[in-house]
Amino acid sequence: GGLTGVMISSVPFDTQVHDTYFIVSHFHYTLIGGAIFPLFGAFYFWFPKMFGRAMGETLGKWHFWTFFAGFNLTFFPMFLLGLAGMPRRVY
Repeated sequence: GGLTGVMISSVPFDTQVHDTYFIVSHFHYTLIGGAIFPLFGAFYFWFPKMFGRAMGETLGKWHFWTFFAGFNLTFFPMFLLGLAGMPRRVY
């Protein structure tokens, strides 16, 4: 779970952020950062080996940086919202 997993394993901190958007953000960072980024990396690595033609390096760099920026702009504010106390579920 990365750095936030270590933070959540601390009982006093986990008591404070339990059922907040901090947990939602941690979940998304772990799943998308740990699964989707490597899938795109594997696609860019294996595409030339499977199809015999190289992909454009410029396109790959644009894809990575826009995905990286969008990923952080989407999920990082959830950490701040969770620290501010926004609940995970609003019924």
